[in-house]
Amino acid sequence: MAILEIFTFDATDAYVSDPVGTWKDLKTLFSGLEGLVSLHHGPHVEDPKKGSCFVVWDSLESFNKHSTEARHQQRIAASQLAMKPDTGKLQLFDIGSAETAKLSAAPVTEMTVVHLKPAGTKADLDKIMTDLGEASKPIKTCHGVFLGSGVEKSEGSYLVVMGWDTREYHIQSATSVPAYMAVAQFAEPLLTTDMHHARLNAVEL
Repeated sequence: MAILEIFTFDATDAYVSDPVGTWKDLKTLFSGLEGLVSLHHGPHVEDPKKGSCFVVWDSLESFNKHSTEARHQQRIAASQLAMKPDTGKLQLFDIGSAETAKLSAAPVTEMTVVHLKPAGTKADLDKIMTDLGEASKPIKTCHGVFLGSGVEKSEGSYLVVMGWDTREYHIQSATSVPAYMAVAQFAEPLLTTDMHHARLNAVEL
């Protein structure tokens, strides 16, 4: 199972001003890590003073092993250039064989953490995801969708990832496309959501 690591943080002034330049050394610090598939990071659209890392690993074992690799302390030091102390939040999701490249390469990537309300079931969530996938297909400004299931400390949560041309197109679709509106109406009493959009930058590994 592939693992998607989502790490959100409050950004330093340097990162707000120049995300790519602030973390220009990430290629050196992350290249060659066993099991690392891809690495993206970028500011939130809603609040550029916050940032997200979007990291794909080939397995949970690979993620857990990277903290013992020789450059780990250098990576921790580099993280302090971009994130304010004690503001990081790590979440891990099993994404199976989901294709992430198209969504992380979209101009804007939506990340929505989902929890089931007491009235909701996993079957309800599966239906919502099927319907959401169908509703989004005709939307030319949408680049796809996939679902991840939380693991380790994130167990019991889910992650919906979608790619968009802009955040505004997402909001417009959710409020004007009938099939999309029907999905939202069905989901409202069943799910709680915590959503943000980020402009992700790829780190060449």
